[in-house]
Amino acid sequence: MEWIERTTNGQNAEFLLILLVLFILGVLRQSEGQRLGVFIRAFINPSLLDQQLRQERAFNRVAVPLFFTVLGILSIFLSLSFGHLGIADTFQFTFRFLLFALVLAGLTLVRGVGYLFLAYLFDLRKVLSSHSTHWLLNNFILALIVLPISIAIAFGPPYLTRPLSLLGLGLFLLFYIIRSLRLFSVTQQQMHVPLLYNVLYLCALEILPPVMVGMAVWRQVA
Repeated sequence: MEWIERTTNGQNAEFLLILLVLFILGVLRQSEGQRLGVFIRAFINPSLLDQQLRQERAFNRVAVPLFFTVLGILSIFLSLSFGHLGIADTFQFTFRFLLFALVLAGLTLVRGVGYLFLAYLFDLRKVLSSHSTHWLLNNFILALIVLPISIAIAFGPPYLTRPLSLLGLGLFLLFYIIRSLRLFSVTQQQMHVPLLYNVLYLCALEILPPVMVGMAVWRQVA
C-alpha cells in the first residue's frame, strides 16, 4: 500500500518526467529496435560499436534522442537521491532536476568542445567519433540501470530511499571508472601515443570536471 500512497502524494513532476523518458524509450524500441539492440550489446562486446560507426548517419537518428533520454534519467535520479540524502533538499524537485540537467549538459558541452579542439588540432575525427559513441553507450547503460532505482526512490517505501540513493551513486562511480578505462584503452589503441599523454588526457577531460563538481557540492554540504 505504501507504493500506491506515495504515487498519489503530490509527486506529479516525478511521475510525468519518468513517464516521458519511458515513452521515449518505447518509441525508440519500436522504431529503431534492431539498431538499439546492437548498441546495448556493444557494452559487452565493444567491437559491435564499429557497426554503429560505419552507419554514422543512421546511428545519429538514435544518438540524439538517446542523449536527451540519458540526460533526463540521470537528472531525475540525482534530483531524487540528493533530496532524500539531505543535499539541496530545501529546493523543490523540479528546480533540482533543472539544475542537474544544466550541470550535466554543461559538463558534456565542455568535454565535447575539448574533444573537438583536439580532433581539429591533430586530425583525429575518427577517434572523436569512437570516444563519443563509447561515452554515450556507457551512460545509456547506466541510465537504464538507475531508471528503476529512481522509480523505487520516488514511489517506493521510505525506508528504501536512502540505501537505493547510495546504491545509485555507487553505480555512478563504477560506470565512470569503466568509461574512463575504456576511453583510455581506445585512445591508446588508435593514437599510439606515450602513456604519459594518455594519463594527462584522462585527468584533463575525464577526471577533472566531475572532481570540480564534487568539490563544489561538498563545500555546500560541509
